[in-house]
Amino acid sequence: MRSFSTANKMAKSMLTVRSADPTDPVAAAACVQHGPAIVQAISQIHPALADYLTRAIVRDTHGETQLNNRGHTAVTIIEEWCLTPLTEAVEQLVGTLILISTIRFDTALPRMTPTMSAQ
Repeated sequence: MRSFSTANKMAKSMLTVRSADPTDPVAAAACVQHGPAIVQAISQIHPALADYLTRAIVRDTHGETQLNNRGHTAVTIIEEWCLTPLTEAVEQLVGTLILISTIRFDTALPRMTPTMSAQ
């Protein structure tokens, strides 16, 4: 019974946090102060549940992609390492991959073409 009471209190507290107005300075300060500990506790229960969508959005010619925390971290690392926005880095990478594939295909094509023997 004690565990049910604790779980019930926890659920009510989570609902209170979820319904809080993030633009309210007091609520925002409380989330900043206590949020990391809550996320850490959730990650210990189930790591995938601690991953969350952020407001980070990657826009390219194909549309928009909203990123989770790991995706946002990956984009940040790529952009800082490449010193360029992700969309430009990906465009350059895709261009390089197409070039390499074309060269390999052109090189392999003569080996793949059947030879006609004169009989």
